[in-house]
Amino acid sequence: MEFKDVTKNPLLKKYNNYTAFENKKIVTILDEQQLLRLLTEKNRKNATQLAYENWDELEAKEMTNNLDKKQTIKEFAIYLLNYLVATDRLKMNKNATNIFYKRDVELKKPDLLKQLDEIKKTEQSNKNTKNALNGKKIKNYNKLI
Repeated sequence: MEFKDVTKNPLLKKYNNYTAFENKKIVTILDEQQLLRLLTEKNRKNATQLAYENWDELEAKEMTNNLDKKQTIKEFAIYLLNYLVATDRLKMNKNATNIFYKRDVELKKPDLLKQLDEIKKTEQSNKNTKNALNGKKIKNYNKLI
């Protein structure tokens, strides 16, 4: 399957067909505990990296006052690891159990990460609004000329 993907499109870095094939087969080979162990090990490094990136963003926004950096990052890493594992489980098998599992993980999101998401959403909304207004000004200005 991997060779077939490469021959079809050598520019692909991610082999979609191969990944889908692998996801279907791995669920039938591994039991639940083995699958969780595999996904945990696969996502551990990424979760830790994301936790540090979130901490850096919180520091930049001065939201880390009186917080223990080590403990907060550990809390973020645990949440993010659970989230990444739930996301991968859902990609492998989109059944009701995995959908509810991911939703449960999302509901346990730390408050600081929720606040950070709201700030990002607000900033993006403001940016989109400014871009839209600037576009209208330019269009209206061109009509006047």
